[in-house]
Parts: sequence; structure tokens; C-alpha cells
Amino acid sequence: MAQERIIARLRPGSRGVPVDACVKIISVMGKSKKQIYINLILLCSSALLALVVLETALALFWPHKVILRSFHEQYHPVLGWANKPDVEGEVMTRLYNLFHRSHNSKGLRSSREFAYERTPGVRRILMVGDSFFWGYDVDDPQVVSEVLQNKLGDAVEVINVAVAGYGTDQALLWLLEEGVKYRPDIVILSLFPTNDLEEIALSISYGYPKPFFALDSGRLVLRNVPVPDTRESRRKAFDKPDSAFGRLKKFLRHNTHTYQFITERLNSVPGLRRLFIRLGLGDEYTIALPGIPSFKLKEEKVPELFEALIREFRQVCAEQGAGLLLFFIPESEEIPSAPQRNDEMAKYLSEFSKDNGIELLSLLPVVRGYGLEGKRLYADHWTPLGHRAAAEAISEWLRSKGWAP
Repeated sequence: MAQERIIARLRPGSRGVPVDACVKIISVMGKSKKQIYINLILLCSSALLALVVLETALALFWPHKVILRSFHEQYHPVLGWANKPDVEGEVMTRLYNLFHRSHNSKGLRSSREFAYERTPGVRRILMVGDSFFWGYDVDDPQVVSEVLQNKLGDAVEVINVAVAGYGTDQALLWLLEEGVKYRPDIVILSLFPTNDLEEIALSISYGYPKPFFALDSGRLVLRNVPVPDTRESRRKAFDKPDSAFGRLKKFLRHNTHTYQFITERLNSVPGLRRLFIRLGLGDEYTIALPGIPSFKLKEEKVPELFEALIREFRQVCAEQGAGLLLFFIPESEEIPSAPQRNDEMAKYLSEFSKDNGIELLSLLPVVRGYGLEGKRLYADHWTPLGHRAAAEAISEWLRSKGWAP
């Protein structure tokens, strides 16, 4: 040992080294070693305390823990994903709220069954859209379609065919694949431009591959179909990792907030992300799925694509003898910059719908009216009051146009 060699060299009686000096040097070395241990303990204790404080703060004010949930979607080769049929039970949201949802045998958000065949004398409405119409964060009876059904009565059949995460492109494909089989009188398409204008520009959305459209001389051309099936690669990365390190990361993702908080920030730095992947510390299973090319349309081309999709919606509805209603869902105006964006989008949609002869109903005046009364229509999505307000607005509009009794 190094210390023993030094002691031997400084042994009392060695030439030129006083006994007192030997004792002092050995004493200092012992104290230094002890101090190192103390410093290490203090450092580890401080780091542990900091992690505990961060974990507690995140849990209370900014949750990051990945929540295990019962998925209600499944892979679809044309749509990317679709609602699972015959699903019932509770779902926990990312804000740790529980809500109950049911899918019937066709995967529609309802406990009721709907045949493709029409009931004579009963009008039929399809509600097409994303998680707002689907009813994220509210129980089955509180969903806008159920509230609207109760308002319109038995003379009208309201069918909710929305799928969480859908952009306007996937909604159009669903209408072509499945919706036309219901032979609706009216199709109500929800538009939440905050998400829609981004989703239609991507080949991968929310970490899942999806179909997308390109424009060729103004004509819509479908791409990325059949949609790549990533179920096995996602299983290895997230659900049942093959390695012990993968299983450790899964445990940390689902049981701590700090791990997800830190890794999100580290992975947001491209250079660090690439380094982690090369070292085997990270997995290429997030936005860039392994072997799956990622496409994103240039921002300046998105409005042209959006308008082409809406015109195609109008064409498909017209061929089925159905009317089309665009339903504009604004952002929550509790977000500071949202009012200006909502005004700009409302003006854009109003001009576009008039120029193309498409009916438009905006929820913006309703949102602002409730806001003046201090009533909240939004949490993460619509609150139950938000669903009631939307149903009331749609009901009044349908009756004013003679589309409902």
C-alpha cells in the first residue's frame, strides 16, 4: 500500500527525518482520508435530498411519471390506429383524473350498438373528429354526442365515430373506410386547428406511424399505406424490454417523476441524444422509430393541404347525400396568447367556408360567453360543462337550419 511505503520511508530513525515530523505527516494523512469519506457521505446525502425534493415537487405541481393505462386503440394498416371494439373500464389521464369509457362492438364511443342499416324515419348524424368529440376526460353519459342525443330525442340518431389523436387526414380516411357505411344525413367534423394543422403534416404522430397525404398538382395522394406496424419494436422498448437495463428504465418511467423529467431534457439536446443511442443508453423508439422514415410537410404548404382535405370531405359527403358541418373548437382562452390565435383562425375558417360553400359553426362566442361568467369549459380537454355547451350550440344550430326537429 502507498501509505505503508510512505510510513516505511519516514520510519523514525531514517536519515534526515525527525520523529515528530513522521507523526505529524501520518496524522494528517489519516485525517485527510477520513475527511474524504465524510465529504463523500455529505455529497451523496445532498444529492439524495435534492432528488427527494425534486421528486416531491414534480409529483405535487408538475407530474412526469408515465402512467400505465389500458389502451383503447389498436393498429390499423390504413388509418394508423383505430378504436378497439368492446372496451369498457376506467382510464387515468396524464393529470391523474379517472374517467369511464365504453366502446361498442364496432369500436364507437358508446354503450349502444348502431347497425349500418338505417331506421326508417330517423335522421342520422355522424360526429367525426379527435379526442374532443371522443370525450377524453369525461364519463360516457357526459360526452357531447350523448348530451346531443338527449337534446334531439329519438327522431335523430347521433353516432360518435371520433378517435383520439386523429388529424383531419385520418378522419377523412375513416369516413371513406367505415363512415359511409352508416349512410348519414349529416356529418359534423370537429376542427381543433392547434393540433390538426400539425398532425396532417406528419407521418409519425404521438410516437405512432400514420398515413398522410401529399398534393400532386392539387390532387390528394395517399402516402405511407400500409402504415408500418411497430407493435413488436414498441413491445421490446416499452412493454416487455428484453434487457435488465431496459426493465430498469421501464420501472423508473412508471414509478418516478424525476427520471422522466431529466431524460426529456437530456434527449431534447440532439448531440446528447445521438451519443446516448451510440452508447446503448438510449433507445431510438420515440419520434424517430427504428427503420421508419419520418416525414414532415413544410409549414407554408400545410394550409393548402388542409383546405384540400376539407374540400374532399365535402365531396365525399355530397356523394352520400349528406350535409357537412365544420365545428371550430378554439383553444382555451386561459392561455395568454390564445385569444389572438383564436380570432385569426375563426376569421380564416369563416372566409374559407364561405368561399367553398361549407357550413361552419364556431364555438368561440360560447367559450367567451362562459368565460365572462367565470365558468371553465376546458381542463386538459373539455370539462363536462364544455361538452354540454358544445352540444347546446350544435343542437341550436341544427334546429335553426332545419336539420333536426
